[in-house]
Order: sequence, then C-alpha cells, then structure tokens
Amino acid sequence: TRTHTIHRPDILLDLTCLHDFTLDAAWEVIHFIRAHNHDFGRIAVAVNDIWIKMGVQIAKVLTAQRPKFFRQADAAEAWLTSDN
Repeated sequence: TRTHTIHRPDILLDLTCLHDFTLDAAWEVIHFIRAHNHDFGRIAVAVNDIWIKMGVQIAKVLTAQRPKFFRQADAAEAWLTSDN
C-alpha cells in the first residue's frame, strides 16, 4: 500500500480593510473557521481593529485552529511563505 501525504493549503484572512465591527461580521468569521476546521494548514489573520481581533479570538476558542495574528497583510504573507 502507498501512503499519500496531502498538504492542506495555508490561508491568509486579510481583515485590515474592515473598519466597522458588527456581530454579523464576527459570526461570519467564526462560521468560516469552524466550517473549515480541518481544511487548512496554517492560518494567518491580518487585522488592525481590536474588536475584529477579539471576534477572531473567540473563533479560536471554538475551533481546533490556532491562527496567528499580524497587523499587516504583507507580514502575514511572509510568515505563510516561510519554512517555519
């Protein structure tokens, strides 16, 4: 028998353009992360709004994923493309 290793794609959620926090927006982030709990490798979240970051932190508690946070999307992308 052969063993195949399947690489789960990494994902970058760039939320830096969101300026108004709503419960609907937080729920969508939570819903997305929970729905794709085992579909992705590393998750980088670029966010500069404290309220949106708190919503994503709540999503972290509800899932097995542990996203890493960045203030800028280019730093998040650099982390995802690194070998770490």
